Amino acid sequence: MSLFRTVVACLLALGFARAEAPGRYLFKTYGPEQGFVEPGLTSIAQDSEGFIWIGADSGLVRYDGVAFRKWTAEDGLASTAVNRVLRRRGGGIWVITEGGLMKFHKGVFTPVLHQGRTFRPIRGSAVDLDGDGVLWALGVDGLYRQGGEGMERVAEVPSGQGHALACRTATASIFAVVGGQVWERRKEAPWVRYTTQDGLPVDGIETLAVDGEGRLWVVGRRLLRYQDPGEAAFRDASSWLPAPPFASCIISREPDGTVGIPTNAGLLRLRGDDHEVIDQAAGLPCRWTASSLRDREGNLWVVGPTVYRQLGRGQVRTFTAEDGLPSDLVWQVFRDRSGRLFAGTSEGLALLGERGWSRVPGTDGLNVTSLVQDDSGALLIGSTNAPLRTLEPRGAAATENFHRSLRAGGLAPPQRSQSVACGRDGILWLADPSRGVFRIDSRTRESRLDYGPAQAGIPTFVAWHLVADGEGRIWGATSAGLILHDEGGWHRFGQAQGLKVDPLNGIALAQDGTAWVLYREPRGAARVAYAGGAIQVLESLDAGGRLASNVVYAGGVDARGRLWLGSDRGVEIVSGPSTFLLGRGSGLAGDDCSQNAILVDRNQDVWVGTSTGLSHVLDGRRPRDLPPLVTTITQVTRGRHRADVQGPVSHADATLEFRFASQTYVNEKAVVYQVRLGGLEDDWRSTDVPQARYAALPGGRYTFEVRAAYPGMAFGPAATFAFEVLPPWWRTWWFTTLEVLTALGAVTQVMNWRLRTLARQKERLAGLVDKATGDLLKANHALEKANLALKAQSLSDPLTGLHNRRFLSVVVDDDTAKVQRSYRDWTPGQALPNNDLLFLMVDLDHFKVVNDNFGHHVGDQVLEIVAQVLRKAARETDGVIRWGGEEFLVMARNSTRAEAPFLAERIRSLMAEQSLTLESGEVVRWTCSVGYAAYPFSLRDTTWMGWEKVVEIADACLYLAKRAGRNAWAGAEALEGLDRAAHGPRLPWELSELQREGVVDVVTSLSGALPPRP
Repeated sequence: MSLFRTVVACLLALGFARAEAPGRYLFKTYGPEQGFVEPGLTSIAQDSEGFIWIGADSGLVRYDGVAFRKWTAEDGLASTAVNRVLRRRGGGIWVITEGGLMKFHKGVFTPVLHQGRTFRPIRGSAVDLDGDGVLWALGVDGLYRQGGEGMERVAEVPSGQGHALACRTATASIFAVVGGQVWERRKEAPWVRYTTQDGLPVDGIETLAVDGEGRLWVVGRRLLRYQDPGEAAFRDASSWLPAPPFASCIISREPDGTVGIPTNAGLLRLRGDDHEVIDQAAGLPCRWTASSLRDREGNLWVVGPTVYRQLGRGQVRTFTAEDGLPSDLVWQVFRDRSGRLFAGTSEGLALLGERGWSRVPGTDGLNVTSLVQDDSGALLIGSTNAPLRTLEPRGAAATENFHRSLRAGGLAPPQRSQSVACGRDGILWLADPSRGVFRIDSRTRESRLDYGPAQAGIPTFVAWHLVADGEGRIWGATSAGLILHDEGGWHRFGQAQGLKVDPLNGIALAQDGTAWVLYREPRGAARVAYAGGAIQVLESLDAGGRLASNVVYAGGVDARGRLWLGSDRGVEIVSGPSTFLLGRGSGLAGDDCSQNAILVDRNQDVWVGTSTGLSHVLDGRRPRDLPPLVTTITQVTRGRHRADVQGPVSHADATLEFRFASQTYVNEKAVVYQVRLGGLEDDWRSTDVPQARYAALPGGRYTFEVRAAYPGMAFGPAATFAFEVLPPWWRTWWFTTLEVLTALGAVTQVMNWRLRTLARQKERLAGLVDKATGDLLKANHALEKANLALKAQSLSDPLTGLHNRRFLSVVVDDDTAKVQRSYRDWTPGQALPNNDLLFLMVDLDHFKVVNDNFGHHVGDQVLEIVAQVLRKAARETDGVIRWGGEEFLVMARNSTRAEAPFLAERIRSLMAEQSLTLESGEVVRWTCSVGYAAYPFSLRDTTWMGWEKVVEIADACLYLAKRAGRNAWAGAEALEGLDRAAHGPRLPWELSELQREGVVDVVTSLSGALPPRP
């Protein structure tokens, strides 16, 4: 008996003892919203370029990943009704219509002839391709094979009505259904009929197909039998048929050899002894199916009332409340040592069984956020709205018995159990968000608060997530950073130790002993190593690098070392330098992943909890990696006319529009496009729509380029379209020559006439010139005075007489250009004396109080005094500008950046000495705050930022001076290490953080004595 129990326990531990419901696939439906409204669909195929072709009673439809396009008899089809579509060797497709067989290649329909007439197969199922891609078909009078550009008759067929045909490469056989019976013809041998002695019925056979292993499948109304190569007998597999096959169904053969049989209750997929039914229970939106396709990327397409595509390429299955989950919001996924799978939801705990999920009694209403198993095998259930509950190994319901047995020594035990971790020697660690981390001895039932606000030294300390590693250490994600418990006790790490921010969402342990910390703020994730009481940040991931989103909620690491990160855009799978995004469009239950709800299962399957359900990513069905995406230019419009052929474009049609698509269907909406027009643009630019328009192009030669990629992938090769825009007729060489000759003739005539008249006018003009000259001088002088007055008025502030912002926009470009010329040949990283441009932003402190207490007329008097003080503080060559309200800008030319603190202090101190005595005897006093920065800001990268950005930095320094208490100044200077790409987006409003990182120096009047004057 003990041996039996051991064997059972081993089986349970391996996960073989429980049958689990598989979940449902998600499908995308192509209908009116996508521009597809065709009735009577018959078949589907993919050509060598990747386009999807759909046959229908109403015509032939092509899907390019962006849009649908339709062809009918008016476009060259022999008949609008299309019975079947097949891929054609050499490119294009075969189209079987009611009017005969057609070839479609390079945009042209060509009838396939036999003896001068369009060849007509009996029906769509009576056509097949052999292993060499040669087309075979049953005609009304025999068996036909593709020969050259037409069809040639190979042999007669047995008498009777033909229905279907299939090719078997392994035995060089052609199988046909004629008169309801199966016939085989090998090479040049005569036809052989299979009878009841071989295991087939007398009649009732509808169609047949050969899979990739050479197995022949025979399908009837209630019949499914197969024959292996080298055998004559047929074996019965009718129990696999979910329903009778769809009338006139088209059996497909997938790239891996799987055959798909459409039925009245779903799609039956067969390969060897493996079979799968994809029906409504498996997530298919329709009941009956007519055809199917597995495309080159691994996407499964199903044709029924409309067209459907399986999301996730068969790798992802999904569960929701419809499958028994207490709620769609899944917080936690856990598999215990006996192989049972549990899901914690916002409405209780669920257990997965053969028929779906069932709620665990005793967990109604629990917001289950943590699941672990202790040494005794009990399941510990943590939640945000209740004390710890346990489910004993043989218990039928979860209880609070363990919680009630705890002894806290006068301290109340934890009332909430956000996260639970199992340490060594029976020690449990529990995070109560309102109190901290508790240590619980499961043997003695003693509990104590081990790390909380007092230990952290932070009153608002909150612990979110706990996890135990293989060395017995406890890692914790908290509002105050990473906490870790080892033999030396608790340690806490935050920004001071290299983390971007302190608050963390969770921890994901890697197999090499490192851990990924997930930031609670949108800053991505970081991998850290711990040793000797200290951590080292090894790498960081964020949207500036390999991630699609900075918001990271959950993490997990599989045996291959791949990092799975749950975000607000789905699951991001990081493998080496590449990242693949798996979201709703790729089969996931939803894009909004739940916090710490990723489980890497023992077989390396991954379970992902989201706010809209639970997804199961099957490792065994992991599709092959996608190659770089290929893009096709599907339409070119010049002016109002289509122009898909490259060539000259007239000036009148010089507005061109390009439509393009990438023939990828894993997640069409996620594809990123980049375009550029050579001859007009040098850099690639991204576009949100698969089209680009260029209006009124000037004459010249151009090349349009477009490329595509999925987020995290490298861009594929570019599709190109070269063209030339012809100049207008008045800019052609011949018209220019004519213009020159005409002008020369006209000039000659004018000169002769002019010479004759000049002599007559010379004497008269002499007198008029003297008078006009005098009048003109008077008028010019008056006009010059008026212009100077108008210009001064437009560039000045009427209240203070200072320059205004418009003055700065007029003069500053010349000043900055002068600075750039000076630094062009100077040593990088060193300041050039008397060549910097200093910007000082000055703002009066509490000026609103002056206006409120004494009135705006007093405020105006104060502003006039401030203008006088600033003129006094500045040099004559400096510009003093009223920036707006009580804010002023001083632009000091020909300065050295080291002089900035002294000029700022001069302004601050002079302003503090001012006062205004009112008629009432009251005295008004005021102070100011100053922020400054020098142009160029970075001496190692002098062309980095313009003067506007430097003014923003000065304004940010002004804000620092205000925040420090006012009546102060602050300035910023770039240090060695400040990098345009790494730090540019953080300027100007993260000056304090950049100072802590050692790349920016912020100096204030509150930090002590001024530096020595240069």
